[in-house]
Amino acid sequence: MVSERGGMIALTLEGYMLIAAFTAALGSHAGGPWMGLLTGIAGGVAAALLYGVCCIRYRANQVVVGIAINLFAIGITRFFLRLFFDSSSNSPRIPGFTETGTGFAALALNPMIWLGLLSLPAVGWILFRTPFGLRLRAVGEHPARHSRWVCRCSASGGSRWQSPAHSPDWAAPTSRWTSTSSPMA
Repeated sequence: MVSERGGMIALTLEGYMLIAAFTAALGSHAGGPWMGLLTGIAGGVAAALLYGVCCIRYRANQVVVGIAINLFAIGITRFFLRLFFDSSSNSPRIPGFTETGTGFAALALNPMIWLGLLSLPAVGWILFRTPFGLRLRAVGEHPARHSRWVCRCSASGGSRWQSPAHSPDWAAPTSRWTSTSSPMA
């Protein structure tokens, strides 16, 4: 939802989840469930960063990059599963947060359930009640206007973002057809 609001196609979600699940299994196998959680987050963020750099910095097609990262995730996780766990299909069983078994008691004692439930209103609050969320939604709805925002830096070290239209040194319109001297006159 956050990437869609920001104007990015969330086609790579399966790749993020696959890379995050593999890195979580690797981290959990090496250092327990909390280490697995941290390495899973790091793996998902790394995959999202790769997608963002390709699409935003290098202006690659989002659909093509999304499919490429999904295929990359399938191949890289299978390769490293075989390398680390001698299996190309799954990792060995790893310890979880609770050892109570199955059922409602296992869910109620699992901190990931509570973190997931708390993240829903937190993401909603960030998207709809903060300046960051407003900027993210504005850029997602009108990507062309994103490049018009400039950072005005002062000598005292402070800076603020403002629209060039409200800037005192705003230049004339860049299009030759919207200038005051019309070529048709």
